[in-house]
Amino acid sequence: MTVYLDMLYVLNVLIDYLLLTLTARILNIPYKKRRILLAACVGGLIVIFLFTPMASFFYHPLFKICLSFMMVYIAFSYTSIGRFLHHVLTFYFMTFIVGGGMIALHFLLQTEFQLVDGIFQTKTSGMGNPVSWLFVCISFPLLYIFSKKRMNLLSFQIGRTKQMVDVSITIEEKQLECRGLIDTGNQLYDPLTNKPVLILSKKAVETLFTPISVSLLKNQSWQELIEHSPYALRFIPYTVIGKETQLLPITKPTHLLIDGQFVDGYIGLTHIQLSEANEFLCIVHPKMMQEVG
Repeated sequence: MTVYLDMLYVLNVLIDYLLLTLTARILNIPYKKRRILLAACVGGLIVIFLFTPMASFFYHPLFKICLSFMMVYIAFSYTSIGRFLHHVLTFYFMTFIVGGGMIALHFLLQTEFQLVDGIFQTKTSGMGNPVSWLFVCISFPLLYIFSKKRMNLLSFQIGRTKQMVDVSITIEEKQLECRGLIDTGNQLYDPLTNKPVLILSKKAVETLFTPISVSLLKNQSWQELIEHSPYALRFIPYTVIGKETQLLPITKPTHLLIDGQFVDGYIGLTHIQLSEANEFLCIVHPKMMQEVG
């Protein structure tokens, strides 16, 4: 039997590239084609490894798992352990979906098949061997439960992404462009002007304010913060579940744009990371969206 190794490698690279691209689109995360292509090229190397004297090592499931982790790392980088595992599990999920569809199509065209040493062999007699039936009975419910949970998480992710908006904040010469999350739980208003307050995350504050102001904010040194801040600050009370009423410094930005439209409001300063992977850097007041329309 003649094996065209170069064609097998190209085919596997294309499949891995499509799976990684599909994973990125399902997660609705930004991605670079060259990084996904590089990850696919690394993943396709397993075909070449299987034709080496160390094929048994490269064929081991543990090596395949490590290889998939490496592919996801190359394609989407690393932000946090939770986010990274979410990417890996979604990649597996899409592999199961696409691979399952391929097997289903193969089963439709052939009466029966079995997997031997990674190669499909088909036959047309009998109902299959007991091992394959046992495998199907055990693996199908597990894959069903896994797929259902992944779809629920994906639905939540997609739903939250729909609540994202583009935010541009300018304070004198400093500017920040980021993603903001519309949260109905944010009901903060400036008591003097009755204008809504947009809450900034730790990273956003570090971008717009000096390191000294950030340090004073972290330590809640309000009097010193007022003295060292180049911007006029006021304080409003706010409550977090499980904690006593606290003070939130707010200031009026030079310009505040949401989805390209000017909005009249204030920004609140916190030393809290609002998003684990910095998917959004601020929480947008729902009233601000009324001005955006």
